[in-house]
Amino acid sequence: MLSLIIELTVYCQTAVKPEDAQKADELKKKYKNEGIVYLESKDEITFSISKSNSGKLISANLKTCNDAIVIRDNFVFKDGLMYDDQSEIKSMTCQMGGHGSKTPLSCTRKGYESEGIFYDDSKICYFDLNLGTRGLRPTFEYNKLYRDVKYFCSIFFNEYHPTLKKEIKFIVPNWLDLELKEFNFDGYNIIKEITDSEDKKSKVITFKVTDLVALKNEKNAPSICRSYPHLVLLFKNFSDKGKSIKLFNSIADVYAWEKNLYDGIGNNIETIKPLVDNLVQGKKTDFEKIEAIYYWVHDNIRYIAYENGIMGYKPVSAQEVLKNKFGDCKGMANLLKEMLLLAGYDARLTILGTNDLPYDFSIPSLCVANHMICTLILNNKRYFLDGTDDYVAFNDYSNWIQGKQVLIEDGENYIIDQIPAYGKERNKQTGVCQMSLDKDVLMGNMKMIINGEQKTEILDFLAETKSDNRTETFKQFITNGNNNITITNCILPDLTDRENPISLDYNFELSNQVTRASKEEYILLDYEKELEKLEIDSSRANDYEFHYKVFITSHIEFTVPSDRTVNYVPAPIKIAQPDFSFELEYEVEGNKVNYIKTITIDNAVIRKKDFKTWNTCIKSLKQFYNDPLVLIKK
Repeated sequence: MLSLIIELTVYCQTAVKPEDAQKADELKKKYKNEGIVYLESKDEITFSISKSNSGKLISANLKTCNDAIVIRDNFVFKDGLMYDDQSEIKSMTCQMGGHGSKTPLSCTRKGYESEGIFYDDSKICYFDLNLGTRGLRPTFEYNKLYRDVKYFCSIFFNEYHPTLKKEIKFIVPNWLDLELKEFNFDGYNIIKEITDSEDKKSKVITFKVTDLVALKNEKNAPSICRSYPHLVLLFKNFSDKGKSIKLFNSIADVYAWEKNLYDGIGNNIETIKPLVDNLVQGKKTDFEKIEAIYYWVHDNIRYIAYENGIMGYKPVSAQEVLKNKFGDCKGMANLLKEMLLLAGYDARLTILGTNDLPYDFSIPSLCVANHMICTLILNNKRYFLDGTDDYVAFNDYSNWIQGKQVLIEDGENYIIDQIPAYGKERNKQTGVCQMSLDKDVLMGNMKMIINGEQKTEILDFLAETKSDNRTETFKQFITNGNNNITITNCILPDLTDRENPISLDYNFELSNQVTRASKEEYILLDYEKELEKLEIDSSRANDYEFHYKVFITSHIEFTVPSDRTVNYVPAPIKIAQPDFSFELEYEVEGNKVNYIKTITIDNAVIRKKDFKTWNTCIKSLKQFYNDPLVLIKK
């Protein structure tokens, strides 16, 4: 590390060329929040045949060269590469100003965690480098080896810094059959070129694009697989000494490879049979028995993710998951399958890609699936059971797997099916409120019916809270941080009831919603004000994605005091867009004011092209929320 610091210090003391300083200043005007820009980024991928204990493998070497310019003084550059048991970081070097030797970067290597969840063999090799001077021209070069190309599934164009020129080059030897599938190319001027190598022994496939924005980790952003241009690499077969060797030529090959892993799990059903017998004892119907098993896994096995390497595909044995009381999606699906089989049902392991992935099973690649569940076949109907999705009812499915293709094991064959997709009605939230005025305080009773995603969120939230704190914590959940609301007579929902909607019934007192001026009283009945603060920053790089589709209906019936009359109600608003709608209005009936509100978000995504329209609608919504009902004394 000391040699690196000394050498970089020498470079930093070297005078920056005037043209580089000028270039840095020009780029700073365009990329105000950045500290470095890649003038040119090149990825070159080459292939070779290697040997392993299981036979011949194809390995791939990815060489990345990023020619950069620093556009902010005292900028600390942070970068790194992911690797695992199936890959290796061969080298990471830096060269300053296009001269001098390539200095090895002193990197820190450690296991990788995402949001506190351990990924078993995924590691990161990273470094921090103080580049110091605006206009400095570092060139970073990385070499990464994929020992087996089946794990080299995709490559992206965008970097985590703005890139003026990007080139991805594949040098594909004639003995290798490689197909490149293009995703999210619309809106990018990506040029593809195919030529022969000088010795005619390889095809050179090159992709070029200019002016790429930086990858941005933004809240509520769709996955990069759905948002940014990338290539999925399909390695179909190769020839070695005149012999053709199949890789993943079709999804049948992927299934055969994964089935080989399943066959080696080593389940010992005798260790779990007493538990199954106990769970189904006294249950009369098939559904009672199935639910008893399904919900037991939800309640007693903790989900922990393992995503990479061979254990990213091979389930842990059922007995080990049962013993440990935790498992990843594969281990939980395997345990659930074995428990259902012991109970006499037809249950099968099933893989799928969650809604983070834009792929389907027409693509023979390991990247198509990132999740495993169990499929139950009963009376010629398929039920999809997700062991990781606590508090989702039997025959119900969360937003993150709805509508997704599934690949179900079927002996030497497989079955492709699709999980049902639901509309916004699944997540309907209905509120009916009786409200009256006591001096300056609004008194009320709220009855709510909550379905779908928010129901499971509430049940999960309560389950994670200590039982003696649940009532007060749940009150805080209801008020959503609004200190003007005091909740009384609140009854907690039943954590064991997954089948029915949550029914809430509570009383409340609401302060600071009434303002007086002379004989007039200005009253804001709506204290929820959904979406009021959700104007989307127009400079945001990604679409805005809600966690699920939204359907909210609310009816507040306000009783006007006998010595007052209604002097003014806000004009209704009705906004109907292809992906969302807002409809809010007041109606006066005798001594009652009815406030009726319906808010829907149909597809859970607001596209960048619709940000302006969305923000205009939110401003109208906010204006309505803040326009008070006016009473006047008789």
